Amino acid sequence: MVRIIYLVSSVIMIVFIIRRLLIKAVKMSLQIRTYEGKTEGSIIGVRETYEKKKNFSKEYYYYPTYRYTVNDITYEEEFPFHENKEEKLPIGEIRIIQYDEKNPKNFYPVVNKNAWFLEASKYTLSIVWIIATAFYIWCK
Repeated sequence: MVRIIYLVSSVIMIVFIIRRLLIKAVKMSLQIRTYEGKTEGSIIGVRETYEKKKNFSKEYYYYPTYRYTVNDITYEEEFPFHENKEEKLPIGEIRIIQYDEKNPKNFYPVVNKNAWFLEASKYTLSIVWIIATAFYIWCK
């Protein structure tokens, strides 16, 4: 009986944590969509990083740097979310950039409009998976 009470209370706590994380992800996504400024920008560079995996392989990540101009001021900013394939980030490609009119350094390329939401969702799903696995092991 005590085990069932712990299980139910743990599930309720997990639901609240997941709900809070999803709400935060949605808010971040909606906040980005409020960027009213629009200009053209180009990819001027790609930074390559990697993460070592357990099987000694490497997983590569590519972070693009964009150049765009707002009110005669040129910005060169790295986009904080990565691509897994460098081919998706051709140097010199022109893309539409939406930016915060109050702080033009805050931007996103329109092709990555939902990147904030997707990134937050990925972490939420990881947490759910870890918790579900822990419950499975605990209840076994």
